[in-house]
Amino acid sequence: MSSKKSNNKKLLIVGIPSCLGGNSYGCHKGPDAIRKQLIPKLNKGNIPYKDYGNIKVQTSCIVKDDHAKCLPEIKKTHSNFNKFLLKNSLFKKGCLPTLLGGDHSFNYPFIKASAKKNKLGLIWFDAHGDFNIPYITKSGNIHGMVLAALSGRGLNKKLRQQKPIIKDQNICIYGARDLDPEEKKLLAKTKVTVITSQEIFRKGIKKTLNKAIKAVTQNTDRIHLSFDLDMFDPSIAPGTGTPVKNGLKTRELNQLLKLLAEKTNQIASIDIMELNPEKDKNQKTAELAAKIITTLA
Repeated sequence: MSSKKSNNKKLLIVGIPSCLGGNSYGCHKGPDAIRKQLIPKLNKGNIPYKDYGNIKVQTSCIVKDDHAKCLPEIKKTHSNFNKFLLKNSLFKKGCLPTLLGGDHSFNYPFIKASAKKNKLGLIWFDAHGDFNIPYITKSGNIHGMVLAALSGRGLNKKLRQQKPIIKDQNICIYGARDLDPEEKKLLAKTKVTVITSQEIFRKGIKKTLNKAIKAVTQNTDRIHLSFDLDMFDPSIAPGTGTPVKNGLKTRELNQLLKLLAEKTNQIASIDIMELNPEKDKNQKTAELAAKIITTLA
């Protein structure tokens, strides 16, 4: 058996098996589908880890507000997650806290906890902006509003947060190609950096990722990486609730991971969200998620 790599961080894994913030059934099975691919790779590579299992979640909701669907139930799950994070010290030296989702609305407490321990910048890898607020949202789905809330807009007060968790100038949306018109107008009024898929293909992974890292590390010391798996093209990541064509493919994925692996000392925490195993083909998307995690460990 090969010896453990001395530069490996200890992965601290937690799952949040809910899709109440989205518009499709199935992503509640995402955390365990990722584990099925991930744990054998960690064992084979002698990468240290601790798996805390899954957070208790609300499993159903009655929609009372079409502009913020399932918000009471999502807040209850956030509360359960907050209690877990208070009880367990995930954000510590030599560790890489890793959240497995679940839809994108449930990383809010995780990023908030990471930001309490680190002066944090945020790269949001996503085909969508997730920057809607209740009065402009088309769907009312909270997974499309969570980044705006993290920036101090929209649902932040209803999520019991007065101030921005991450400042605009330290947020980068990377891989965007499906922004709602009003969401695009709102983003244009902010200092959030938006790097589209078109810009990535035009300028290349290295130049655009360096632009993202430069933006989110202005007056910060660590980075959180949030991966919505729909950032990648459906040809390599079919198992997502809201796939969008013309995303990053295998070549770009490998380039991206190679460059991110060089920045592991700056990475405070990561989340991998929006895997829907019911739409996956031959576990391709779950395998991709596991590859991201093991590369960054």
